[in-house]
Formats: sequence, structure tokens, C-alpha cells
Amino acid sequence: MNWIIFDTTSNPQKKMFWWPKSVGTVSALRTSQKKIAHLSHCLLLLLTIALSACSREISDSQTQNFIKFFGGGQNAEGFDMVEVPDGYIFAGFNTTTQFKKQVYVVKTDKAGNALWARQYGTAQADEAVVVKPFNDDIYLLCNSKNDITSLTTSYLLKLNSKGDSLTSFPFGEATYSLVLNDFLVEESSIYVVGESYQNSPTQSDYFFGRYDHLGSPVWEPKTFTSSGNQVFSRAFHSSNGNIIAVGTNSAVIGSGYTHIAMVEFTSQGLPIYNVNLPSAANYYFGDAFLHDNHLVIAYNTISQGNFTAEVVCVSASSYQLVWQAEASIDKEIKALTKGSDGTIAVFAEQGAQIHLYQLNEQGHIILSNDEVKSMLGYVEKAISTSDKGWAFIGTTAPEYGTMMQVVKTDANLFLFEQ
Repeated sequence: MNWIIFDTTSNPQKKMFWWPKSVGTVSALRTSQKKIAHLSHCLLLLLTIALSACSREISDSQTQNFIKFFGGGQNAEGFDMVEVPDGYIFAGFNTTTQFKKQVYVVKTDKAGNALWARQYGTAQADEAVVVKPFNDDIYLLCNSKNDITSLTTSYLLKLNSKGDSLTSFPFGEATYSLVLNDFLVEESSIYVVGESYQNSPTQSDYFFGRYDHLGSPVWEPKTFTSSGNQVFSRAFHSSNGNIIAVGTNSAVIGSGYTHIAMVEFTSQGLPIYNVNLPSAANYYFGDAFLHDNHLVIAYNTISQGNFTAEVVCVSASSYQLVWQAEASIDKEIKALTKGSDGTIAVFAEQGAQIHLYQLNEQGHIILSNDEVKSMLGYVEKAISTSDKGWAFIGTTAPEYGTMMQVVKTDANLFLFEQ
């Protein structure tokens, strides 16, 4: 019997299937049960191979590396993201066809494919700034700006795993601006931090509050009147059960500069540590994370329109400096995160370009932006992922409109390769 080779690739040495060239005439086939059985077996084999090739819907490469865009095309931005067991949740805002900003939440699978996308909001301009999963629900911290009064108020939005709204409640009052920047959620409490303009419409005070899950304050929220601007930007659970708030303070006695500030509170709102990093310039908060009882903080300075950034590590017990990164970064740091191997990923901006640096646990630069390519766009938040990769969320560059942009790259930084 002769055979014909069917090649499924351009390489004749690979992936070849063998098939009978001649098995006789049609009448012979009808009388040859054995040959028909052989032919049926070959067909079944080929069908099985074809179905096996189609059954793998998402490749490992696709889940480890992707760039996705979300939004209606009018104007959308991303501010925060989290990884959950079956995918990711992204939060920010989307602009409706009536040019109204609405809270925008997207749930995707591990490859970044949208499972659902929802919009929520009031009659004002709304955006979600922080998202946190808790138990089986999704909690979002949202800020809403009144188009008429220009006052900003904050509220918490709770969703179920399918994106259905379960409840929401406001913080503060509508008579002054209250901008909340971060929150922590526990079984019985929700802690929030930010900046209050209750005492002055142009000068911010620290704000720290604790609420139950119905929105009632556990104790009177704390504000700290001062002679300068004070802002809490991040909140963390300390190892001793307290809450650490990190931000900036321009009301340090004897200094004319803005400092990076750290205040540790008990669960009852009592401040027990109030520490300001020494400053020789105005510091602008970049990002921070808490790991192994150490705070890693990035801050920026501006001179003649140019950014310079520093990364420092501070003990979350003594609040003493542990290390400072060996070199400054000549860009604005927007996001920090730590990988499972201890590597610290630093995401910085310059213009509409995103730059990546990596530090080891002692603050030494092990990867600079000269070794990897930059990416178009803006970044707001970065995370390390369960597959030892990295992901970040932000906004597309102007030439691509304004949409929520999410980038996921593997541990080898495939999407940042030169």
C-alpha cells in the first residue's frame, strides 16, 4: 500500500500525519469491512487530535502576559487592582455618553478576559480609588465630586462576586470635602484614612475613622488640626494589631518642607507614634507597602519641573531608617510592590512612559530602566501575582485615547524585553 504525507506545518520534518494513498475503488471499499474499519480508525484518531488541540482555550503564555484596555472610549482610568483565585478585579472610572464619570469595576479571568464590567455612581462625578476583596464580596472606596459646589465626598460600595450592588454608605457630611485614600476591612470593622477639609476649604487635615459594616462610626472619627496640609495616603495592619497610616505632613514645627509622615493608631483611634522623616525638600508621596514589619516607602521631589524619587525602608516598630536605596531615580515613582522572592518592583513615570526598576531587599538596584524597555501609558497601582509575575493598572497614553490599561507580565518580564 502507498502512503501520502499531510504536513500541518511549514517544516516537513515536524507534525506529519500518514494516510493511505489508495485503498481500492468505491465498490472495493464497500466489500472490504477491514479496510473501512481501518479508515474509520484513522479518521477517529485525527478527530481526537483536532479536538484535543482545540480544548485548551487559554495558554500559559496568555495568562502570564497580556495588555488589556477597558472603558467606553469617552474617558476611563484605572486606579487599583487585586488578584483573586479565579482572575483579577480592576477599579477606576468610566465616562458615560453624557460625559458623567461613574465608578467602573471589571472582573476578568486569569488571561485578562472580561467576565463582567459594571458601572455605579451618584448624580455626581464618581470614581473608585481602592478595591479590596473580603470573604466572597468586593469592597470599593469611592470619591464623588459635586459639579456645582466642587465639594468631594467619599463612600463605600459593597458588591457580591457577580458585581451586584449589595450596599453603600457615605462618610462625613456634604458641607465640606472629605477625600478618602485607603481603607482596611475586617470582620466587624472598616478603617478609613484620608484628608479632611472640615476646618478649612484650602487646607487638609489628617482623617482616620473606624466604622461598622452598616456605616456607623465605632468612635468619633479623628481629625488633627494643624498649621499646614496633612494627608494620609495608605493604611496597614501592624503586627501588634494597630493601624499604621502613611502620608505627608507640611506642618512639622521648625521646618518649611513637606515630610513623609507615619502615624500608628490603636484600634480605638489613639495615636501612639507620630513620626516624620527628615526632609530637605518638599516630599510628595509615591507609594508604600508593609512587609515583615518593615515599611517600604517611595517619595518624589520636584526641581525645575523634573522629578527625583527615593525609596526607603523603615522599621514598623521603632520607625528608624533601615536602608535607603543606593541611587535616586530620575522619574516620578507611582507604584511599589514586592514579589515572593523578595524583589521590589518600582514603577515610575516620565511623560507618557512607564519605566520599571527592581531592587533587592537591601535597596540595591538589580534592574534599571536601561536594561528593559519602557511602556506607553500611566501607572497607578502595581501588584505581584501568584505566578511570580507582575501586573499594573493605569491609563493609556494620549495617542491611544484615554482608557483603563492593565498590563500583566511574567517573572521574566517578557513584555518589557528590549
